Amino acid sequence: MRSRDRAALALAPLFLRFALALTFIWAGLGKLMATDMVSGEQAAILANYGLLPNPHAPRAPARAEPPTPELKTPPDQPADQPAEQKPEKGPISEGPRGPASAVRLASFQGAEAGLATAADFPDPVPVRRYTGLVLALHDAMHPGLSNKDSAPLMPLWPDLDPGHEYDPWPVRFAWAVSLTELIGGILVGVGLLTRIGAMGLAGVMLGALWLTTFGPALQTGDTMLGFLPKHDPFGPEWMVPVLQVTLLCAALSLLFAGPGTMSLDRLLLGGPPKPAPPKPAPPPAPAKK
Repeated sequence: MRSRDRAALALAPLFLRFALALTFIWAGLGKLMATDMVSGEQAAILANYGLLPNPHAPRAPARAEPPTPELKTPPDQPADQPAEQKPEKGPISEGPRGPASAVRLASFQGAEAGLATAADFPDPVPVRRYTGLVLALHDAMHPGLSNKDSAPLMPLWPDLDPGHEYDPWPVRFAWAVSLTELIGGILVGVGLLTRIGAMGLAGVMLGALWLTTFGPALQTGDTMLGFLPKHDPFGPEWMVPVLQVTLLCAALSLLFAGPGTMSLDRLLLGGPPKPAPPKPAPPPAPAKK
């Protein structure tokens, strides 16, 4: 093999891994550490998922007082004079123990505890950036009605718990995406379990393309070529979809091509098996006289 061929096999996957690692580590850290400001309806949705304090959550019940001992009549008091009695206390209603349980009850069983509304959050409040995925998944599961004919819109994400509007699955998916970006970017960067990391990153990009480009176009029916949104062919609206397709193709290329020679996978697991040496050709048959 020529030296330039060996350099291509070593350096091309390295550059590809560096680009993917830089992009996804930055994106994963941003979702977990950076904050955004939300208010109104968005803040109310996050409060109903338990990501913000719910003002309608039940308070912790007051601690019950010990029972008052029954007063006995003193010896010098006439028997027909009743002893002084204290007013009886009403029964203590049972409830969840502590504010944490109250928030969970309001989040995932909001019918009993009461749901937050947009009026409860007139001022912006800070939230972690991964909560934007929770809002996107909530809208994808509950798209509402069409503006044209008030017909129900096609859901873009499966509702795994139809009995509850604010079930915990969108929060779990948002955490899974954020951790996949961060951990997958690290694995791809160091070249360890590279194909598994690349597969996770490709899955994240497929989900992003569906929720932001293909799904909304099919949902409204305003498409070109049957699945693409109707935008100006050279407009700025295509910047994000083109970047997502580029990252998807890069992750798939790394998935099929492997991490290259300059990786921990090659160091720890070794390279592909060397082909067996060709068998020597049989000696030519002696010529007949």
